[in-house]
Amino acid sequence: MATVSGSIDASGSGAFAPGEPRLRAGQTWGSYRIGRLLGRGGMGEVYEAESLETGRRLALKLLRSRLEKADDRARFLREGQLAASISHPHTVYIFGSEEIEGMPVISMELLPGGTLKERVAARGPMRPEEAVAAVMDIIGGLDAAQAAGVLHRDIKPSNCFIDGDGAVKVGDFGLSISTLARDVHHDLEMGAFQGTPQFAPPEQLRGEPLDIRADIYAVGATLYYLLTGQPPFDARDLRELVSRVTSELPQSPRILRRGIPAGLAAVVLQCLAKVPGERPKSYADLAAALRPFLPAADLPAKPGVRFLAGFADSAILSGPVLMAVVLTTRLGLTMGIVPALVVDTLYKFVLESLWGATLGAMLLGLRVRSADGARAPWWRILIRTGIGTAVGALPILYERIAQAAGYGAWLQTHATLFGVLSSMSTLGIVAAMFLTARSENGYASLYDMISGTRIRVRPAERGRRAAVATAPSPAEILENHSDGQIGPFTVIGAIGNAGAGRLLAGFDHVLRRRVWIRTVPSGTPPIAPARRDISRVTRLHWLTGRRSATDSLDNWDAFEAPSGGPLLKRNEASLEWPAARVVLADLLHEFTDALKEGSLPPLGLDRLWMRADGRTVLLDFEAPGVVAMPSSAKATPMELLGAVAGRVTRSEAFSKDSAPRLPLSACVLLRHWSSEAPRSLEEAQAQLRQAAASPERLSRWRRAVPIAMAAAPLLLFGLSALAMLPNADVLILTPEDREVIGLLTVLRTDVAPDNTVQSPEYRLAIETYLAGQHGALLRNPPLWSSSMQGPDADRPELRRLASDIAARYPSVTSEELARSMETIRPTLDRVRPPQSLGVASPGVIVLTLMAGLGSLMSLFFSIVSSIAVPGGVATRLIGIAVVTRDGNEIGRLRSLARTLIAWGPILPWLVLVPNPIVMGFGPASPLPVLFISLAFGAMTAGVVWTIAAADRGLHDRIAGTFVVPR
Repeated sequence: MATVSGSIDASGSGAFAPGEPRLRAGQTWGSYRIGRLLGRGGMGEVYEAESLETGRRLALKLLRSRLEKADDRARFLREGQLAASISHPHTVYIFGSEEIEGMPVISMELLPGGTLKERVAARGPMRPEEAVAAVMDIIGGLDAAQAAGVLHRDIKPSNCFIDGDGAVKVGDFGLSISTLARDVHHDLEMGAFQGTPQFAPPEQLRGEPLDIRADIYAVGATLYYLLTGQPPFDARDLRELVSRVTSELPQSPRILRRGIPAGLAAVVLQCLAKVPGERPKSYADLAAALRPFLPAADLPAKPGVRFLAGFADSAILSGPVLMAVVLTTRLGLTMGIVPALVVDTLYKFVLESLWGATLGAMLLGLRVRSADGARAPWWRILIRTGIGTAVGALPILYERIAQAAGYGAWLQTHATLFGVLSSMSTLGIVAAMFLTARSENGYASLYDMISGTRIRVRPAERGRRAAVATAPSPAEILENHSDGQIGPFTVIGAIGNAGAGRLLAGFDHVLRRRVWIRTVPSGTPPIAPARRDISRVTRLHWLTGRRSATDSLDNWDAFEAPSGGPLLKRNEASLEWPAARVVLADLLHEFTDALKEGSLPPLGLDRLWMRADGRTVLLDFEAPGVVAMPSSAKATPMELLGAVAGRVTRSEAFSKDSAPRLPLSACVLLRHWSSEAPRSLEEAQAQLRQAAASPERLSRWRRAVPIAMAAAPLLLFGLSALAMLPNADVLILTPEDREVIGLLTVLRTDVAPDNTVQSPEYRLAIETYLAGQHGALLRNPPLWSSSMQGPDADRPELRRLASDIAARYPSVTSEELARSMETIRPTLDRVRPPQSLGVASPGVIVLTLMAGLGSLMSLFFSIVSSIAVPGGVATRLIGIAVVTRDGNEIGRLRSLARTLIAWGPILPWLVLVPNPIVMGFGPASPLPVLFISLAFGAMTAGVVWTIAAADRGLHDRIAGTFVVPR
């Protein structure tokens, strides 16, 4: 736009009365037709306007006439230059800056949705999720401003604008000089302050140096306003207001509106801290704190993932559950489950009410939400957990019904059978409640529907878009050179051809930014209104242009000069998945909007540009620096998507010499698109959304979950062994124990070694030997409580017999012991175990036995799982795939081989377990402990390696497999 030079004349400053708008609707002012007044502040006004030169509708900001000082106007334009340096989806775009009738003017993007202040004034406070979503857009724009070296200093609801699609954009980047601390104090002294100190941080009102934390305070104050409908501080008197902002602590927004989550209120109050150091240190920290309160853009959680979360919670609560089992013997047949139910209910209700998820659900990224996607209130959580508790208490109901029906005695004698039947019935009811789960209803179970809740899984967080390293652009190289003037722009030099015209590098000296100028042949129609008004980040902003029938050289269009470089120059021949996902998503959105408004240009890989922040731009002409495609090779939207996908399939992610780095769903999608273009944009968007839901990399905790599930039986038996070790001496019968029990059994049956009835003398010899040789054991109560000593029916009689012998023979001489031993020699030879089967260590035997049983069960389930589902059932349920080097999912045979390799360290030990020496029978030896240590030490090392590497453990390297997100 042309710049009108001159100074403000005296008459102009008094052309309107104080408090009245500077301009009128319908008035022609400079090259603009003025529309309605959009807003006004202490220093400026914003009007809707139409450019008479281009036909574009825009917002026009001008200073009020009382700012006549040259430094004020210079500051106004300087701040406009800073704002013009930012091009982001959540910032208001600046088209130009000029002076009209001596008045500084900035033209900017017109947003039809009004401001956040107007939105709250019209509809009241926002829902917490809606308010957080708006503030996250604000944070995105401010973060981009910070990267450009711009500090806003005037964030408030009236400076945040709503686009036609509901997105929020930050405007007025430092344009209102009333936010400067010296201006505040000046107006305080003059009593004429017209700014908005309700949203300004204390240090700004005190005139102290400002940094990013000042804007973070203002963001917190804006969020406070969106949540409650009022600023954190307010007062009729300006001095009182400033005093409150600088000295008083704000009250929690929850006091004004109880529906605000406590965690969100805490984030708001942290932003409003008086001391800057107590606020979030960066926009990234603030965004991370607010992210849990965003509207649920989550995916429905499938039943398999919910089962894994329940399994993890059961493991976490295993301690209280074991305590309940112990209490079962004291409280009755089923009342022992009451403590477990209480702990389980409190655990779920408290955690889901506070954080929206239990610990097991957090591990898998699950959250409890209301059916509408909002955060579930506590009373819905209470209904949900109450249903679960009622189902868990069904065994108690079954027992009460059975007792009322007269089956109490049967319950006592068949307790185990009753426990199995009641447990199976309860599990059946739980399973039946999932019969309603369908993909259409978000896999909602019956108790989800009753409580009005849903289980959702949040897609993996994405990092910031990777910066694109580019060589200096021609504009950067030639910026200090001048090659003429086109309109208001200085031509720096030629960049290359652009269709039938030329592409020139230009410079806007007013806003201090680079532009692209595309010359067009004489007779070329003006740029279409649909293209002219585009303000999306995926297209270049059109700035201005001109057509002349008399001067063939005066036909041109000016566009913003984007950062970055051509997509075809990105690694020359390939594109990695993280960048490709952004490119494809940007293209899909742009194709949809451009087709709807009729602004789609010819398509081709040579017309794709990637900004420095990773965003994709669809150019209206061939990108400079690449070989243009022939016009006959221009693609359809679907074909261009397939061409981009083809570049990814040629990248190193698909190379046979490196590990695949793509999720399985992305690999399948890209291969499909590269060979066959998607049939429609809607289908392509759905397919890309599904593929993009997978994380780019596996986290270690996700890798550890299937390993923990596979080892669950082993861990269970291991814990049982540790619990049994203190009593191992009574659980394993020593040779002495066996000899005592054998002799007592002979006495009880009254049968001699030759199968004749024992004589009184022979019985006396046995009793004398027992009393003299094993008197201590006869008086040892734990021996008779051991379940390993013999059948339950024999135990009371053997114990009575042992007590009787110990009482009748308090002492036995050595001569009596020797004579009795000689008499019963045949019986001793029969009841004594062979010497080779002596017990070296009861503890070692317990440990070896339990470890062997647990390992066999774990191995069995792992083998069955690997055959049933390639890679394993748990692996698939948690969203992991096992693939070969070329990226294809493995088959069942390779899956089985991979499982056997993973269990390889303990397979030799399992083979040797039946050996008496390995079990610990025989002379005391370190061999059993050595065998266990070697086997499980090697297994543990493999598990640590696998979790540390995440995508490829040692067994994967041997099997030639890779682990990737599904």
